[in-house]
Parts: sequence; structure tokens; C-alpha cells
Amino acid sequence: MFVFITLTSAGADAGPFNLYSNADGYVSAFATNVPKATLLAGYAATVPAGTTTVRIMSAGVCTNYIDVAISATTTTTTTVVAINCGESSSFSGGISYPTTQSVTLTSSTGTVVLNYDALVVPDRFIVEWNSSVVIDTGYRGSTFYDFGGVGRSSFTNSLTGLIDPITLNTYPDLATYPDDGYPRIVGIGLGTASFVKNLASNTFATIKVYAPMTSTAWSYTMNCPSNTTTTTTTTAPL
Repeated sequence: MFVFITLTSAGADAGPFNLYSNADGYVSAFATNVPKATLLAGYAATVPAGTTTVRIMSAGVCTNYIDVAISATTTTTTTVVAINCGESSSFSGGISYPTTQSVTLTSSTGTVVLNYDALVVPDRFIVEWNSSVVIDTGYRGSTFYDFGGVGRSSFTNSLTGLIDPITLNTYPDLATYPDDGYPRIVGIGLGTASFVKNLASNTFATIKVYAPMTSTAWSYTMNCPSNTTTTTTTTAPL
């Protein structure tokens, strides 16, 4: 279970800190020597199952502690019925992290074009084919939710404690996203991306749409593989 722990203040002599869970009566620390600066900035941690209270205990000169009640960060996933390439798929409603759908591409080869629209509330489209990520749109939507935007905190709060599907790091992740630990909004909701299907198999792709916020809506169409040919006409001189 992931939680996000933040100290609002700490004395000059406090820290580093060991973290304990009420699940085992605060006997064994599940995190040790956590720097004070890290806890003041916000610390994402994996706590033992059944934890409802975390004890934050200073392990330096100061040995005081504070018990903090927590609530679990849950992930909502949705798997929907497979569709054929060229058919559209859409979603509207609550959080889905992610919605997963298989798209049958046939045995044809060629360029596969994904047309997507995240509208306003940020969503991220990731396509996997032949056991590899072949498309990652990043979060698309309104700049209202981008770094410096008025709605940034609502976006970052929705991701806190969740796992980035590519880096597999828990948000906030300052190593990957140095601005504030969370992905930027890389473009407007409407866009196009593509990959080349160069093998007859696998005949399907999997699309995962990460929608961490409520009141989101998105749609996409993954077209069938297509080969574009160029015809050149040469006219002999008279």
C-alpha cells in the first residue's frame, strides 16, 4: 500500500526519522534514516498491509515521535471489450488508472495511426505491441493543469502515491520530473501518433489510457495498418 507522508514542521534537532506501522505494534521500522528535508517536502512510502497509523520517530539527538493516521491510495483499473482496428472507443466518468483495451490489427503490416482526444482533463495514452511500448503520448489536456497552471495541484494530488507506468517510480518522482515531481501536460487533448507494425504477428495491440482525475473524458481510434506508396511518373523528352 502506498501513502504520501508530509511533515508540516520539525525542530532543529529532529531527524533523521524512522517510520513504524501500527500493523506490528510499531516494532520494526519499514523505513529508516529518512532525512528531515525529504519528509518536509513529502515522502512516498510503501507501508505494511493493514497500516492505519504511521509513527514518525526522530532517530537523532531528538527522539520524539508523532503518530499520523493515514488513508490508502487506491488504484482503479478498467478492462473493456476488445475492438477491431478502425473502430472508436470512448470513456466518460470517474478515475480509471488505466483503462485497458485490446485492438485487433489483422496480420497486415504497415503504419498504424492512433487518433486520440483527451479533451480538457489530462489523460495519457500508451500503446503496447509485440511486448514493447510503441506509443506514449504523455499527458494531454488543458495547460490549466500544467506546471504553473491554476489547476496544477488538483492534477498532482490525483497522482500522488500512484506508479508511473513507464518509469515504475512512485509519484512524486523528482528524478524523472524535476519541476515538481509530476509529469508535464505535453500538448492539447487532440492529437495523432503512430507506429510501424512490421510483422504479421502479433495481430493485436493493447492500449492503456491513464485517467487519474474525476470528470474526465476521452476517445480514440486506432486505424488498421496501412502502407503508403509513392508513384513517380517520368516523361520521356520529345
